[in-house]
Amino acid sequence: MTFGQAISSGFKNYTVATGRATRSEFWYWYLFFVLVVAIPYVWTLVALVSTAASTPTEAASATLFPTALLVLVVLALAYPTICMQIRRLHDSNRSGFWWWIALVPFVGGIMLLVFFLSPSVTEGNRYN
Repeated sequence: MTFGQAISSGFKNYTVATGRATRSEFWYWYLFFVLVVAIPYVWTLVALVSTAASTPTEAASATLFPTALLVLVVLALAYPTICMQIRRLHDSNRSGFWWWIALVPFVGGIMLLVFFLSPSVTEGNRYN
């Protein structure tokens, strides 16, 4: 799957947590997520650095819009990202409930990363 197809599929399946997502679809979606979130994030950092010597009121007003944009972008992409993660778990023949392992400090995130990196299971996969 190409980058454009993965993004199109991610938005087409915005709220779908059933089915499967291939590794390429999953990682292209993450690349898209990082690139989209990086723009308001860098803008916020630049605003913070440029207003470091000013008064707190000026600094707050200068960083309000880029920070709000960053929060909105992350919130808008959070749910489709979670759905994509669940579909990726399905593709490796794991239940979507494995997503909750990420809440276990240190080990959970590493386990989830290993699951995301694992190859697709085509035969005998219970998630279609």
